[in-house]
Parts: sequence; structure tokens; C-alpha cells
Amino acid sequence: RLGRVMAKSCLQRLVQRAPLFALVVTPLLLYLLERPVVTRHGHAHRVVVGAAFPAAPVPLEQSSPPLVAAAAQKPSPPPPPAVSPPPPSPPPPPPPLRSPPPPPPPPPPPPPPPPLLSPPPPPARSPVPDLSALMLGGCGRVFIDGGSNMGEAVGAFADGRFFSCAMQAPPRNHRAAWASMGRGEKEASMGPLREPRSFCVRSFEAAPSLLPPLREEEASLRARGFDVRFVDGALSNRTVQA
Repeated sequence: RLGRVMAKSCLQRLVQRAPLFALVVTPLLLYLLERPVVTRHGHAHRVVVGAAFPAAPVPLEQSSPPLVAAAAQKPSPPPPPAVSPPPPSPPPPPPPLRSPPPPPPPPPPPPPPPPLLSPPPPPARSPVPDLSALMLGGCGRVFIDGGSNMGEAVGAFADGRFFSCAMQAPPRNHRAAWASMGRGEKEASMGPLREPRSFCVRSFEAAPSLLPPLREEEASLRARGFDVRFVDGALSNRTVQA
């Protein structure tokens, strides 16, 4: 009885000094004061603040269920909701494609070729024509070439090839009596062509640019004993006043 009075007095002071704390602790203390305690001998005792008074032996079956049984009868809390796994993070974006390096600049164009050298100007003609090339003194026979060009005809004549050419030429290239002549007469008529050194050769060329190589050919033939002159001029059947 004294313990209950002291417990009530403590509760009243607790309520006055800490009302919020008393609201929480008071039910717990009342529960402990009224709850029987089971000993190992099977007797139930009620706990009183300050003393314990044994109560009449109560079988375990009639005593209030222990806290373990009460805790077992309480509904188990619902299982926590299943947490779905977080969605997979998106893969990192691929690195930006590196643009190919710019092509190297084209090489500079080659320098233009040097200008073609123009042919040397033709030698200046003398205002007075050289008439010594037309002199025929001491010439028993004369071979006249109307266009020297590069001197091909004069070279063939100096090599004696005009004899075979004359013998094989068609009759229209000869005088009218050629067709009625026999083989021996024809060879006798063309026989002097076998002796080109007996001729004075005069070849005419009006292109001044061709005269330098013709002068070299002239010097070569004259060294071999031929009377050859390349004339700087054109051949005509008309006589003009110079």
C-alpha cells in the first residue's frame, strides 16, 4: 500500500513537471504494476513500486500470457514494398566521329615552260646578187636543179644514181626519138650521167633559211671534185632587170 502511494505521488509530480513525458511513461508503468511476474517455480507475483507482494499461486495456464506470446499474436508488419531495381543508365554517348583531316593542298602548278626559241632570222641578203654562181666558164655539160630544198637531188646526181633513173623513166620524160631507140642507143645517150664530175651543177633555192646547210653541202661536194654551186634565188624562164 505504501508503494502504491509513493508511485502515485511520483506520477503526480511527473505529470506536473513533464506532462509530455508523463503521457508516454504512465501507461508503461501502469502496465508493469498490474502485470504478474512468473518465477521459475511457477508462481505469479505482482510488481509494486518499492516492494513485491507474492500473490496466490496461479498456474501458468491461468496467468496472463507472457510478452513473447503477446508479441507473437501481434500481426507481423507488412513486408516492405519490393523496390524495383533502378532502370539501367543509358550507355554513354559514343565519342563524336572525328572528321577526316582535310586533304593536303594541291602542289603548286609547275612553272610554265620557257618560250620556244624562235629560229634565228635568215641571213640578210646582199642587195647585190652574187652572179659568180651563174658563171659557166669551162663547163661542157650543165645539170640544173630548180629547187634545192635540202640538196637531195644534187646528192643523188653526185652519187651517179641518175643513170639508172633515166633508163627506167617512162618515154614521156625523154625526147620523141627515145621510144624508137634500141637498148644500146639509150645507154649511149644517157652515158654521161655515169660521169657526174663532168657536169657543172647549179641548184637554185629561194628560201633563205635553207641556205646555211646548203652551203655546208656545197663545200663538201666541191672538196670531192664536183663543180657545184647553190644559188640564192629562184629559177625562172623570164629575164628580169635586177
